[in-house]
Amino acid sequence: MDVVYYVTVDELFNCDGVAVLENYGVGICIPESGEEDNINSITTDARKILTIIDMLAEGAVTPVGLRDVLYDLLEL
Repeated sequence: MDVVYYVTVDELFNCDGVAVLENYGVGICIPESGEEDNINSITTDARKILTIIDMLAEGAVTPVGLRDVLYDLLEL
């Protein structure tokens, strides 16, 4: 079973329409089944979100467990 882990990016803009901040989130998808979940706006730290993605992949987390596992990770 192939599992795809990915980073989501939401940009926040000032009143002039200039991007001033990026919020990062994570997503997990199983292409064969179409099962997918994502959580946006977890952190503004790009290094932290990459660490989280690595931890999810190492733990073989699936979309069903994403929210519970992420909740536990962020409680640390």
